[in-house]
Amino acid sequence: MTDHLKNRAAQHKFILGVSAGIPLTAKIAHGAGADFIVTHKEEIFGADGRMPVIARTGYGGNCNEIIMEQADRYVSAAGDTPVFAGIGPAEPYTNVDRFTEKLLEKGVTGITNYPTAGGWVGSYGNGIQMAGVGYSLEVDYLRRWSRKGVPAIGYCFNTEQIKQMTDAGVEILSLYIPRTEKETHGWDDAPSAEKAAEAAAELVETARRENKNSVILCSGGTIRRISDIHNYLKSAAADGYICDESVECAAIDRAVSETVGGYRRLETCLRREGGQR
Repeated sequence: MTDHLKNRAAQHKFILGVSAGIPLTAKIAHGAGADFIVTHKEEIFGADGRMPVIARTGYGGNCNEIIMEQADRYVSAAGDTPVFAGIGPAEPYTNVDRFTEKLLEKGVTGITNYPTAGGWVGSYGNGIQMAGVGYSLEVDYLRRWSRKGVPAIGYCFNTEQIKQMTDAGVEILSLYIPRTEKETHGWDDAPSAEKAAEAAAELVETARRENKNSVILCSGGTIRRISDIHNYLKSAAADGYICDESVECAAIDRAVSETVGGYRRLETCLRREGGQR
């Protein structure tokens, strides 16, 4: 899988990953031509109508148990489209290597470090690292399994993390720009499309410098609209994009709002026309 994506990148073919919070999204993305599917606890939270960032806390259950319970459903729904599972290697009650073996036996193609401690900064982030459950543990985990030939996507939030993942031999990088534009749920202080593109371009430049042969993807819920994502990717010069909020929660948000609103308008029309008792 890694070589396949590297070949696509070398041929300047756009790479599209889709984060799925429900198996139906995986099935539709497979039919629409996604290169791979990613599923993890945070995406499942978003599909449940919750703020996805809650998944990075202790609330809502063990991220690994949730993925193990859902793995068969995603693999089945995705057909022959590869599925990457988001695994929390720092989870203290999981033998993560044995757990990974079981996931691979279920037909999961690859792994990624999501949910991640990569976005935690300041004193809290330092505390997480000092407790032995920080980002470095995720890097070590992906290093081990990359050496075994398992495709791995490394989520990175800054230039230092890009260097760590590259040094670990992770060849598929997901450069994450956090915070989703607010609709039904999201952030009031999400960066503009222009600011997000500037931040992504800086990360892409670092990744190219560290390993010019890496597959470099952008991700993050910052941008929801296809037109904005086009400009964003053109500016960042990445090899592709992992859709999350833009393909699932935002799409459902708009579709349900428009459809329910349409039915409500239909009700008004029927009353005016005398077609409703």
